Amino acid sequence: MIYRAFCFLAFIYLFQISAIADTKVYTVFVCSGTTYEEALSEKNYYIKNPKADAFIIRSEAGSYRVAYGMFKNVSDAESFRRTLPKELKKLKPYVEKLTVEYLSQTKQGKVVSFPLKAEALDDNIHHEILKAKLDNNITFLESEKNCTKQIILPILSDIKTYNPKNLDRIVVYINSIKNYMTVKGYKNDQELRFKTYKVSSAKINVKKPKGVGYVSAISLHPVWYPTTNTLDYFKNVRKIELPKAIPPESPYNYMGAAKISLTHVVDGRQTYRIHGTINERTIGKHESDGCIRMKNDDVLVLARFLKEFSSARGIKQILVIMD
Repeated sequence: MIYRAFCFLAFIYLFQISAIADTKVYTVFVCSGTTYEEALSEKNYYIKNPKADAFIIRSEAGSYRVAYGMFKNVSDAESFRRTLPKELKKLKPYVEKLTVEYLSQTKQGKVVSFPLKAEALDDNIHHEILKAKLDNNITFLESEKNCTKQIILPILSDIKTYNPKNLDRIVVYINSIKNYMTVKGYKNDQELRFKTYKVSSAKINVKKPKGVGYVSAISLHPVWYPTTNTLDYFKNVRKIELPKAIPPESPYNYMGAAKISLTHVVDGRQTYRIHGTINERTIGKHESDGCIRMKNDDVLVLARFLKEFSSARGIKQILVIMD
């Protein structure tokens, strides 16, 4: 009798799973983030007046993807994708079938629809939403007001006075769409937020580095070694014959006051850096060939901070996330 009951329940379970598997649901993935907070920020920035439901889905790789709309077939999803505004189309949104794993997340509170409903969320995602709202001065729902005391808010710290040797790791997050860079440190489970800088990033038509990487070297007042392509560009377009090594004091040293080399690779090239500039009027714009430019005073402070940290904790404890 018990065996028959078990078989019946197993049959019902498998039937439900097969029903989900047979369900054809498509969406348009528009952007993503390495954390829920980043994905939420991207969603709020790009989808201000939603024409369909927007969801945040946690992928198997651990990233958070913004899914825009749910459709019964590919053609409907493609039609919706073609109507997206220019700013969203620049992110190269694409249509994808929602897998059983993605669909099942709705029952686990990991897929979040907007407007947000606090009671439907698991603890981790609820925590991230409240923290993001605090960071961005967003009004709390009544159901959320009693939960804010549970959040461990980041400590705002001065990068010029704080001793980086006290940290366990440093995370540098670069948003190349909005051209800002945030420097955070972590000590045990406490986040310390040091500084958000305005930066310059790659030109719109340039393939830029993305994803997670590390710092490979830090140089103060560096010599600049232009690539062959850069030398050819200056010679043929700007009619300037650059030397193969340009000293720190040269007006043509595009590294500026400091250079922080990164491990990010694009098309086999590992030539990307955070560095200073010879023209601070370009800060905040899409001006570079992939590197991140900062004001010279700012990059010098950051480079010294990272250099001192790496002398105690090791350079591999500096994580750089480029989005």
